[in-house]
Amino acid sequence: MEEADIIILGAGAAGLIAACELASGYKVLVLEAQERVGGRVKTIEKADGFFEMGPEFIHGDAKLTRALLKEAGLSVTPSAGRMMYVANGKWFEEDGETEGWDELIKMMEKEKEDKTLSEFLQKHFNGDEYADLRHQAIMFAEGFDLADADRVSIKSLYKEWKDQGDSDERINEGYSALMNFLAEKAVAAGAEIRTGEVIRQIDWEEGDVTVYTNDETKYGASKLIITVPLAVLGLSIGPSAINITPPLHEHVHAIDDIGLGNVIKIYCLFDEQLWPEDTGFIFSGESIPTWWTQLPVRNHVLTGWAGGSRAERLRSLGEDGIRETAIHSLSVIFNRSTSEISDALVDIEVFESATETFALQAYTYSTPTSGAARKLFAGPVENTLFFAGEGFYDGPFGGTVEAALVSGRDCAKLIRSVS
Repeated sequence: MEEADIIILGAGAAGLIAACELASGYKVLVLEAQERVGGRVKTIEKADGFFEMGPEFIHGDAKLTRALLKEAGLSVTPSAGRMMYVANGKWFEEDGETEGWDELIKMMEKEKEDKTLSEFLQKHFNGDEYADLRHQAIMFAEGFDLADADRVSIKSLYKEWKDQGDSDERINEGYSALMNFLAEKAVAAGAEIRTGEVIRQIDWEEGDVTVYTNDETKYGASKLIITVPLAVLGLSIGPSAINITPPLHEHVHAIDDIGLGNVIKIYCLFDEQLWPEDTGFIFSGESIPTWWTQLPVRNHVLTGWAGGSRAERLRSLGEDGIRETAIHSLSVIFNRSTSEISDALVDIEVFESATETFALQAYTYSTPTSGAARKLFAGPVENTLFFAGEGFYDGPFGGTVEAALVSGRDCAKLIRSVS
């Protein structure tokens, strides 16, 4: 059996930064199920540049992410272009916030007790005059946060929505370039990273952990950091399920208090520009409602996005059905026949977060009871098992790479403080 001081399950953002922080003082072994590092970050190369199958934007003042980008020598470009809305075949540019939005944000701030978005809207914005505001709030929560309005916390939404004017940026070299930098940094500091190591079993007692892979390889350590996505951690059967003995019943039950969001993302390359000049984002009421260009980079690429319940409904169609739905959505948006859209398509690719074997989700969102659940995961189990990742993070950058990085860094600090 191979031994290390600390084993880290998962070479995503949280696992990699934890390895960077701990490798100088401990023998660190990172075990990753996939044949690559990065976790849910997945940049693929296309003829016209990069396409992000996973996270794409840096949202707001993500201090740790930006510090690491500077250290890695990577550059960013702010997204650009006009926000366009399409309804009843007509295009119009956003001319300000939805009527009543400022009032909604102020009421969120004043609300003393946390509650779900549905409960909040029912309490404060139930009249017919607020129908459009309710619709926009629910669509924004579902589309941006991948959240169920009947579950998502208004306190968490307030933290995000109050600063929604902050710019979003893309990493010019691709998000995977940052993950590769962290992996190289961790290895240079002395950590070992092994990919293609699918974990099926964890046996543990205080101060001693044994990890078993699918091919019966055993690894031992005195501490284990678990950074797998919550959807995987809560799985009892399946190719990515991990059996933990003795079981962590309280922790597994706590996962139910954290929302697991899913998304379908679609890459479309056309042989011509179908959208008006300087279009950045396109919002519609179609089955795949949200699309964006790569501005300020000028090319013929559109990215489609359907989150939350829309993604769940689309999943039943299968990949071919999702492609057909994308083409139909675009035909309505651009007022062209489906055959015209199909003829203009050079390439189309579908990404479904729920079908990624070692993720089974996109990112998490907070419910009114998530705080207690995340507090449980924030502490070690008998100073032996530790948790890190965006799903365990409790702060203003929920559901982002920044959340994963901060969680991984803080977990490493915790281990140093208790060792």
